[in-house]
Amino acid sequence: NLNTPSAAMTVTVTNNSTGTLPVTFAVTGPNGGDFAAASGATNGCGATLAAAGTCTVDVVFTPTVVAAEAATLTIGTAPNTVAVALTGTGSNLTATPNPLAFGTQNLNTPSAAMTVTVTNSSAGTLPVAFAVTGANAGDFAAATAGTATPCGPTLAATGTCTIGVIFTPTLVPAGAETATLTIGTAPNSVAVALTGTGTAATGTFAVTAPATASLTSGVSGAIPVTVTGSGGFTGTVNLTCAGGTANVSSCTMMPTSVSITAGTPTQMAAANVVATISLVVPPDTLKTPPASSLRQVIFLALGIAMLFMIPITQRRRARLGMVAAMLVFVVVAGCGGGGPSTGTGTVTITGTAPGSPALPPQTATVNLTITTHWRPRGPENGARGLFCFYGSQPRGTSQSSPNFRNIDGCSTLRPSFHLF
Repeated sequence: NLNTPSAAMTVTVTNNSTGTLPVTFAVTGPNGGDFAAASGATNGCGATLAAAGTCTVDVVFTPTVVAAEAATLTIGTAPNTVAVALTGTGSNLTATPNPLAFGTQNLNTPSAAMTVTVTNSSAGTLPVAFAVTGANAGDFAAATAGTATPCGPTLAATGTCTIGVIFTPTLVPAGAETATLTIGTAPNSVAVALTGTGTAATGTFAVTAPATASLTSGVSGAIPVTVTGSGGFTGTVNLTCAGGTANVSSCTMMPTSVSITAGTPTQMAAANVVATISLVVPPDTLKTPPASSLRQVIFLALGIAMLFMIPITQRRRARLGMVAAMLVFVVVAGCGGGGPSTGTGTVTITGTAPGSPALPPQTATVNLTITTHWRPRGPENGARGLFCFYGSQPRGTSQSSPNFRNIDGCSTLRPSFHLF
């Protein structure tokens, strides 16, 4: 920033000769007055430097113009001299903190956002466009969304604005990463050094779910899923769900990922599963009625026979017995087959930790029992049909079409064949 001293930068001087050499130094050049050199704070250079010895010179830059500046630091005396080029640019923009250090972060796991505050020290509006460049630029994401005073295209005189930066390390093997956040346009620009180190997550995690679950055919059911970190594991666990059998029509996770931290080592999720089973109903064209129909006809005939025998029976007790038997035959004839029908299936829940390439995926398999309730109903307008029940609520399905039907989770099938 204009008229603001920079942090000191250190030049290390080495004497490669076999004798002592003078190490006086001076700054010269068109902008020499804006660069100040002094003996280093650590192992500073004196008047001379012993053979094979080293010492340091610190240089501070205090720009006085909004432009690129240059000077030369000359160390030693001829012929044993060395010239160090000094450069810097005066700007009316400043950014703090600088550098922006993220420390260590699990591989492939986004850090919490860190904020850079930009200040315009000039008397006019300046552009504050920004970009991240450098060796690991792809792992540092800069944006204004979500910050307290987001930077726009420009910044008014004496104003401040903020930029958020997130570090997501991807370097394998894990190690130190660097990039530069450049704000503004030359000569009013400022560069913020970005640093961070990726680390492989420690510990492990487990995904658990009930071994079995009961579902109603065609109705979504929730299966609880538990994700637990151990051994110091922290990071994001992504969750997916897949049916292991064809009758599982959908399986989705809610939420699709959970975050395990030291404070919350256990997180809950749910697998929402829809599965169906099919009921096969005899076709209307069968010439031979099913066994249940024959039974009903026989009992109905016996009941009718009892009805005609009552008037010719003389004894009162015999008549009462015949009436009772007739009622039993009629009731039994009216009872059709039906009831609950069950099937099975499986789903598998998988958890993966993108921040831990070395950790294998964790899975949990749930065995499903799928139930639908049904009872036959008599012909209506020439159509054979079923009643399918969800709990106590019937759902009617028609069998008048020759095609495979799956209506409200109660499947029916009408084979297209004849018996002769």
